[in-house]
Amino acid sequence: MSLSIPPFGSDPGRVGAYVAFELSIAYSRIFLPLRSRSLRSQWHELAERSDHLLNESTVLSDIVDLRSTCWNHPYGRRDSAVDQDLVRAIGSAHDLSMGVITLLWRGYAESIDTEDELHLPVPFVGPWRTAEFAMRTQSLGEVLTNPKSSCHYPTYLWSEDLSLILCCPFYSDSLYIGSKRISSSELRDFGLEATAVTQDAQLPTTGD
Repeated sequence: MSLSIPPFGSDPGRVGAYVAFELSIAYSRIFLPLRSRSLRSQWHELAERSDHLLNESTVLSDIVDLRSTCWNHPYGRRDSAVDQDLVRAIGSAHDLSMGVITLLWRGYAESIDTEDELHLPVPFVGPWRTAEFAMRTQSLGEVLTNPKSSCHYPTYLWSEDLSLILCCPFYSDSLYIGSKRISSSELRDFGLEATAVTQDAQLPTTGD
C-alpha cells in the first residue's frame, strides 16, 4: 500500500487541515449525536428549536444554552448508530474490503498495539507531527465495523487511491469525509446528519 500523504492544509483551525481539498471530490461534515442525561439528540432537532439552520460552521452553542443545560460533547467518540449508518452509506459507494491507512492521535491515551504500526516517511501530517499518531493499515470494513479497535474515530483515514478520506479532528463533534463517490445529500439518505463543507470553514472548537 502507498504511504503517500494527501495534501492536507497547514492551518489547524480550518477544515482543510483534515480533509485534502485538491482531489476534486465531494466534502461533507457529519454531526455526531449529542447527549443530555439519558437523552440522545440529533443536531437538526435542537437547531429547529433554536431557529438555527445547520451549516458547515455550526457550533454547539448555536443550538443549545450551554449555561443551563448539561450536554455531553461527543469528543470524537464512536457512536454505534452512526457506525451502522456509515457502513451502509460508505459501503454503498466504496469497497469495504479495500485497504486504508488510519492514524489515531496518541493523546487519547488508548492502549495501542504497536506490532503492526506503520512509520510514514514524512515528519508532518497536515500541521501535526507524524509522531503524534499511531498508524496502521486496515480494511475499510474493519475500521467501520470493529468498535473494539478504538473508542474514538480515526483522526485521519485515507484509501490508497485517495477516493475516500475520513477524518475526526481531536475531540471533535463531527466527522469530515471526502469521497469521489458519495455526497452529503446521499449521506443524509442513509440517516446521517451531514452537510457540505468547504476548505476554509472554521473548525468548531471543543469549548463550544
